[in-house]
Amino acid sequence: MKSFKSKELIITFAALTICCAVLALGLSIAFKIQEAQVNWNKATETDTRATAALSNIQNHLGYGGTLYKFRNALLHQQYSEFSSLKGSFSKFQQSIHYYQQFAHSPSEKNALALLNNVASQYQTKFELIHTQVQQENTFNQGSQQLLIEDKPAIQAIALLESSLAIRRNSIKSMTDASFSNVVNQLTLGILIIPAIVLFAIALVVFLRKLTSINQRLNDTHRSLDALFEAVPDAIITANQHGQLLRVNKQALDLFGYSQQEFSELNIEALMPNRFRQAHTSYRDSYFKQPSPRAMENSNTLHIINKSGDEIPVEISLSNTKENGEYIAVATIRDISVRKEQESIIQASQTRLAEAQRIAKARQLVNQL
Repeated sequence: MKSFKSKELIITFAALTICCAVLALGLSIAFKIQEAQVNWNKATETDTRATAALSNIQNHLGYGGTLYKFRNALLHQQYSEFSSLKGSFSKFQQSIHYYQQFAHSPSEKNALALLNNVASQYQTKFELIHTQVQQENTFNQGSQQLLIEDKPAIQAIALLESSLAIRRNSIKSMTDASFSNVVNQLTLGILIIPAIVLFAIALVVFLRKLTSINQRLNDTHRSLDALFEAVPDAIITANQHGQLLRVNKQALDLFGYSQQEFSELNIEALMPNRFRQAHTSYRDSYFKQPSPRAMENSNTLHIINKSGDEIPVEISLSNTKENGEYIAVATIRDISVRKEQESIIQASQTRLAEAQRIAKARQLVNQL
């Protein structure tokens, strides 16, 4: 009896130990998954904010930004444009200050200091010019003497981008290590108890389903990309600010721009000058109440290509939503050949009508 009870106690203890081990392993796995998810979400959020902040700084430096507008107005002596830049340099410095929370290394802090120094120089030059222009309506110093060396700022941006990429890779490595640890514990669980095996099987099934769904999504995405490129008409998409988001190959051929050049253009840059100002108001009103517009119901419009040539086109509009924002989708058809054919037909009809009129006149003369 004692031997049986002893064995019973040993089996019970072993069962309890296994249950506790399974519970501890399950809790450990759940904790590590939750910890990895929290760390990933936190790191992703920080990375997103840092990327957005750095992009904001780059916007001030890049094409169409504050420094570009200042240099352009200065080189072309367009001093009336300086009033539109008031406050822009303060915003530039604010964006640099905001990024300081993401700068951890001395090199990043030095890069921000360089950027801030460049921004301060531009601010000083701007205030000097703006004050004199307001007083005298002109500026008597050479524009070349006022230009500021941007190379340190460009190098600083490159360093910040590199640091952000390194930090992103570090986050990925830590996340991969966390998930690798989870996989190791799952493997151990499979060897300990069949319940872990069942859990692992369920997890594998889930991952396979997730992979299958992801594969189908990728296939669908590739199909849509192929369809986008296979459409015989040019297609461009733009947001409510007129920024071009995506174009197909037919649009590249029609306008003559490269993908990189398109990414730097606004929608108004694709139309003749006489239409641009009015189109800005039209674009704003369209995005307030977006609705499809069929090609057959549209009037003949004109676009302008990279070479400056005007091309008659028909344009149909539709819209979609991405991340809660309306996106306009324009389908553009080149009707140059059709217009030429219509002109030839009209000219032929005119000549035919004239010939018929002359024939009738001769017939009347002969009858007389």
